[in-house]
Amino acid sequence: QRPKLKVRLAEPLHKRPDYEFYFRLILDRKEEGYEAIPLGWGRNLPDSLLQMDALLIAPFGISEYQVGEEVEVELICGPEHL
Repeated sequence: QRPKLKVRLAEPLHKRPDYEFYFRLILDRKEEGYEAIPLGWGRNLPDSLLQMDALLIAPFGISEYQVGEEVEVELICGPEHL
C-alpha cells in the first residue's frame, strides 16, 4: 500500500462523475503544508510518470475539486523523497 498525505489543490480538477479517475500530481512544499499541482494531459506519458509525486484517485460520483480543497493523495515515493 502506498503512503498517503493530505495536500491542498493549487488548481481546480474536473472529471465526469460516472467513472473513477487518476490525477497525476506534482507536490510543492509550502509553509502550511504541501500544494498539489496537476500534470497536464498534453505531456508525454512516460515523462509525466517520471515527474509525478502523487496520485489523487477520484472516485465514482465526484465531478470536481476546488482550488484550496484538502484531499488525500497516494505518494509514488516515500515522504522523505519529496
